[in-house]
Amino acid sequence: MKYKTHIDSLYCIIITCFFAMSFSLCVSVILIGGNIAYRIISITIMLLVAIVCYLFCERQYLFTDNYFEVKIGFIKKRYYYSEIQKCFITENNRLSYATSMKRICIKKNDGTIYISPENINEALLILINRRVHDL
Repeated sequence: MKYKTHIDSLYCIIITCFFAMSFSLCVSVILIGGNIAYRIISITIMLLVAIVCYLFCERQYLFTDNYFEVKIGFIKKRYYYSEIQKCFITENNRLSYATSMKRICIKKNDGTIYISPENINEALLILINRRVHDL
């Protein structure tokens, strides 16, 4: 089962402001002129900002029989249900795969990850059921 990420309005505002400010600064440097090195750096920064915004907005979670996969743009990370010790819904703003304040906390043998699928309750039930099934 595949879920898109849920993005809170606060995170949308932050990423939009980041993109708008970076883009406008780079465009102003290009239009004002000056050294060719400044123009090249501005174009490079614009491309990097576009990639960061793409990676922020293009997130998906794929739940299969043996594992769940977090896909951020073109980057994929796979986690097996057998590694999960505990999972529950929490609210925090730690840096993670999650793009919302209400998120699923997944405690594993080697750390903790946070995800925020669109349908958080259904995704949590899938995680719990698959984890119990693996036991």
